[in-house]
Amino acid sequence: MTKVSKAFAYVFNAPQGDRKVARVLSGRDVNETPVGEDGEILDHGTQEEVARLQELLYSSCSGLKERRLNVSRKVLAVLTVYLMKYFPELKALSPSAPIVMSVEECLDAAGIARVDRLACSAALNNSPPRHDKQDNENEAKSRECKGCHHSAVVNVLIAMNKPTAARLTILEAVLLKPKRKHAADEDQEQQSSSDQEAAQAQNEAVN
Repeated sequence: MTKVSKAFAYVFNAPQGDRKVARVLSGRDVNETPVGEDGEILDHGTQEEVARLQELLYSSCSGLKERRLNVSRKVLAVLTVYLMKYFPELKALSPSAPIVMSVEECLDAAGIARVDRLACSAALNNSPPRHDKQDNENEAKSRECKGCHHSAVVNVLIAMNKPTAARLTILEAVLLKPKRKHAADEDQEQQSSSDQEAAQAQNEAVN
């Protein structure tokens, strides 16, 4: 490989390998598709509070007149859910951090009490892992493809074995034909000798 080819191979393959290593070190499957947190497990009232918090937190990048400057609401929703999930831990690590103080101001403005914050965080941390529908479909397709592949391999082997079985049948017939002929000749000789002995015995009896 030339230096340019090696450089391209490193640039395009190294990040993919790094991502696989990172997934393994984080306890995830190598080919697992990451699934973001979802606030649907929360009750309707809590979801409304989280939505108000989201508007206050990201007012500088959402609801703008120029749509191209707005960040996707789905992205902001995922970020807000993660923030609510880990905010107690973040505050415990550094209570005076600017991000903690800003989030607390927005929480107070949104009318989310301390008890509700802890309850929301506990609900998100205790929720079972969510599996993406696309992952389930891909897994089902993968199993189906494997089954189709195995069936195709079996069919190919059967097709390959048919000529072999035919050759063996022909070979068996060729090998057994002399034996059958020899056995028939022996039977004929035995019959002839038996007839001769019977005729000889009859002649002796007549004499």
